[in-house]
Amino acid sequence: MFDILIVCRTLTAAQRVARLLSARGWRAMVIRTPPSVWREGCGWSVKVLKVRPQQVIDELERAQLSQNRIYRLEGGLPVEEVRP
Repeated sequence: MFDILIVCRTLTAAQRVARLLSARGWRAMVIRTPPSVWREGCGWSVKVLKVRPQQVIDELERAQLSQNRIYRLEGGLPVEEVRP
């Protein structure tokens, strides 16, 4: 288990993702997307602490919120893209 970053297209999308994951018992917070992974959009992401990425991916797909890029975080910095 480790921290992940879910890059969203809009602030509203990030809020929906954070709300969904928080309701499922994960610690999720909306943050500004780090410049190293910000490609387009408004620059908002959801940071989720201590999770298995596949569980989060499955939950987002069930909720039809699966269009996001997901990165594994190490030391608070994105180091590996889990899913494009």
